[in-house]
Amino acid sequence: MGSYDVTIPATDSAILVSPNPSTNTHDTYQSDDKPIDCVSKASTSSTALYCQEPFGTFEKKVTQVCAIEFGNSKVIIKHMDGGSYNRVTALTVCPPPAKLRLSWLCSLIPFLKSRQGLVEPNEYILRNLRSPKFWKEWGMPYDVRVLAFARAHLGSIVPQIIRWNIDANNMLSQPYMIQERLPGQNLDKIWKTLTLAQKKSALHIVVDITKKLQTITSNTPGVLVPTDDPQCISSDASTQLCTFKVGHPSTMTWTKEWSTPATQQTTLEFLQEQADRWHDYEGHVDPIILPYWRAFRKLSQKLQEMGLLRDDDMFYFCHLDLYPRNLLVEIVDESTLKLTGLIDWDAAYAHFCPRFVAYRAPFWLWQEDGVDEWDEMLAMTEPTNPDLAQLKRLFEQLADDRWKQYAFSPEYALARRMFKYLRDGMFSNDSYDDVENIIEEWQKLHFDEKLDLEYVFHHDCNKDKEHVTEIETDSDTSGECDEEIEEQETNEQEIQEQEPRSMELIAMSSVMLGNSIT
Repeated sequence: MGSYDVTIPATDSAILVSPNPSTNTHDTYQSDDKPIDCVSKASTSSTALYCQEPFGTFEKKVTQVCAIEFGNSKVIIKHMDGGSYNRVTALTVCPPPAKLRLSWLCSLIPFLKSRQGLVEPNEYILRNLRSPKFWKEWGMPYDVRVLAFARAHLGSIVPQIIRWNIDANNMLSQPYMIQERLPGQNLDKIWKTLTLAQKKSALHIVVDITKKLQTITSNTPGVLVPTDDPQCISSDASTQLCTFKVGHPSTMTWTKEWSTPATQQTTLEFLQEQADRWHDYEGHVDPIILPYWRAFRKLSQKLQEMGLLRDDDMFYFCHLDLYPRNLLVEIVDESTLKLTGLIDWDAAYAHFCPRFVAYRAPFWLWQEDGVDEWDEMLAMTEPTNPDLAQLKRLFEQLADDRWKQYAFSPEYALARRMFKYLRDGMFSNDSYDDVENIIEEWQKLHFDEKLDLEYVFHHDCNKDKEHVTEIETDSDTSGECDEEIEEQETNEQEIQEQEPRSMELIAMSSVMLGNSIT
């Protein structure tokens, strides 16, 4: 397959041009762009970090791409620090002057002199994967579909696709995308310099954009499927979804489809189906962690029985990397920010999710520097810093009761953590540890409602990772296993004694569950 055109406005109006291009940033964890002759240190660093081609030789290939895509236009190429998945290059395209007929020349000379130097160049971004396709990546056709879909719903804050190419024989020898470069500064880079009033403005922005996303729903979960029709690429009429992938490239003997067309489901059906699909896969690959998936299936059932999952709930279009690094803003005054861009719409992190995922709290807004941005329990922690406490209170004022119930309920926080593994699977020691923690935290909240499984957490010296083993009620045990069971019973007694953190979580749970979820 070759290049694909996407309908765009005329050249002179297609791009929003920043008055100060050097302050623009695009994609995750980017810094100010650097001219080609000033990037040797940064380029060497990223080359070593990502095992990628040095920018010096890569820039020559980009020049060839630009010659194909922009013809005789003058193109200025600049290095940018991209994200973990994508390499990002800034392109400034200056269109060639229009050809004038000799009969017009004399009459236009005064006008041309007055307009000389006023033609603004077009600013673009070229994005390509740093290395061969990452496991989580869906591929550029999926990313293009998501980006166009998001722009159709959210407008100019989503970058417009100018051109994309998935031909393995192109000048870069890999897929690439050219999109408009939006104006504004990266919120993550200026956050520490903002006044409290400006940070409150940022919170308003995040709440507003989240509310807009919460209006985009589907009766099926999953990832948007690409379409071959350029006219339908951003249309809801052609919206089709596929299930989240199950499997791993290293498992060559796994023959089932990684993803299939998504069908209408309830939230419980979706959660349990994902657990079953991964259970099927791990039964083929690593049976020792099968109890994890059975526990998740039962945990999902408990959520339903508690009234926390409704059969009539829709699935919501989510941007699951909605953090300051992906927000572009302009400073209007000492108390106001303007959102100019929301970026990083890769299909791996932008898709249709259960309702409890869409109603997560943006708790990074009221946390100290250096905290874990994925630690859901921080959302329920009251900041000691007075300014941060004001930001949390402002969110509580702006969010309706339904949002706050989903955001601050410990059960929903654990459900969101569970969703991550139901979507992506478990492939590391850290993931096993985290899953064990999810199960343990649930049992602390509801120690009188076991998940109908008895677990023994033990260290497997052969594999150097934590495992969970299901103990059948009629199985014979002896030796070390007996000691482990006694230790487990002791742990259960400790759980029932209620540690301070458990008491706090149960208190929160009781408050949140005292109100009905609507």
